[in-house]
Amino acid sequence: LHSTFYFSKALAPGMIERKSGSIIALGGKAAMTSEREASLIVSSKHGLYGLIKSLASDLGPYGIRANLLALATIQSKRLNPEWYPHGLEANDPAIAKLGLGRSGTNQEVANVALFLASDQSSYVTGDRILCMGGRYM
Repeated sequence: LHSTFYFSKALAPGMIERKSGSIIALGGKAAMTSEREASLIVSSKHGLYGLIKSLASDLGPYGIRANLLALATIQSKRLNPEWYPHGLEANDPAIAKLGLGRSGTNQEVANVALFLASDQSSYVTGDRILCMGGRYM
């Protein structure tokens, strides 16, 4: 939350001057729901989405968009592996329940971020896109 706030604050003046820009924050499934024993994570992720909506509102008149890219079940190095005792294996029951039945890749996340950064998403702001393989269908 802090890093997105300060990074956006630093970049906003240049974007305002150019009358163009796209701020993309990476969040997680905690921005969608709540979990037991995760109040710090859940509150910070909800706060991140609130910040994105506020940035979109404040900077929209200058042609600047802000969106949240919410991720879950992406194959990547885990900073807190204890949160994932079973990893993200194909035989993990949580993965099998996803609409796509598999975990995502870093490239798939990058593809969504590129969409949000491009003119293809020029009318998308203050919103969140879920890159979660169909977790919330």
